[in-house]
Amino acid sequence: MPKHPAIRLVAGLWLLALLAAGAVSAQGYPARMATYVNDYAGVLSDDTTAELNRLLAGADANGVEMAVVTIRQIADYNTGDSTIESFATGLFNTWGLGDAATNRGVLLLVALDDRKVRLELGRGWDRAYDTTAKVVIDEYILPPFRQGDYERGIRQGAQEAVKVLTGPVPEVSPFSNPDLLGLLAGGGLVGLGVVGVGVWLYMRSRCPQCGQHTLQRSSVVLSAPTYHSTGEKEVTLHCSSCGFHDVRLVTMAMLSDSSSDSGSGSSGGSDGGGSSDGGGASGSW
Repeated sequence: MPKHPAIRLVAGLWLLALLAAGAVSAQGYPARMATYVNDYAGVLSDDTTAELNRLLAGADANGVEMAVVTIRQIADYNTGDSTIESFATGLFNTWGLGDAATNRGVLLLVALDDRKVRLELGRGWDRAYDTTAKVVIDEYILPPFRQGDYERGIRQGAQEAVKVLTGPVPEVSPFSNPDLLGLLAGGGLVGLGVVGVGVWLYMRSRCPQCGQHTLQRSSVVLSAPTYHSTGEKEVTLHCSSCGFHDVRLVTMAMLSDSSSDSGSGSSGGSDGGGSSDGGGASGSW
């Protein structure tokens, strides 16, 4: 006897539901939908996302490609990972964060329902930076998270990570103020004092090894960028407190007639290629 149309409809819908559930459970690491911020958990406002995009675009210009990723839980992805450490390493390598030549990519991963956070570092970072990553998590991310303020924790964590890995972002340097010359010319001693404080804050970056704000940096342009090719500069970091010394090569963006969008999508980024061997730090709340 033929089945009633309603029964066939219910059976069809049930089959579609099973197939959809199977597709979700079979997915691997999430696809990279944006260059810098991929908020799969939906906890970031548009304003915070825009702020993070600007921050991470500045870090990218200084040779550090960093991505912020939020998910609900690791179990949502059929990757075989049981810890946030292995998931972060797998996601980092799947996306190829950073440049293959320097491997200085960074991933800030937050798993909301698992109550876990991870700062995954590319294999180009010295293991001393693992301690730095732990300080960023413990002091800047976890306190707001424990109060339920995930936006502030992510924002503070990203800002501090960029600060200790690249120094102050150029956009917030006191030298980026278009009114600086006017301040010098007409501000007298007050203006000079403000500039002096700005220079002091700009120069005294935190050392990744000893934590003191005595990290000095200098750079030498090895090849200037053109309208057809990128350039390269050598950046030297040296701490006068503990003797920490590091030399890195930074790619300089090609010259452009117009400013590129610093938001998500195809603009910015190094087009992948970097990898991680599990360096970094984790935390829970």
